Amino acid sequence: GLDRCIQCGACTASCPAARFTDYSPRQIVKKVLENDRSVLESEMIWSCFYCYSCNLRCPRN
Repeated sequence: GLDRCIQCGACTASCPAARFTDYSPRQIVKKVLENDRSVLESEMIWSCFYCYSCNLRCPRN
């Protein structure tokens, strides 16, 4: 889960949608873990391509 994130940035580096959004995948995870739910209000964070590159590159699975 998200609580295993070590903020390494591998997800952002591999994400093809990251350059088109207000927040990088790494920023989204960080804000959610900090209970900052405001990030979830951004329509841009839902523009994920569902390629799962982030999941494949994550050192924490």
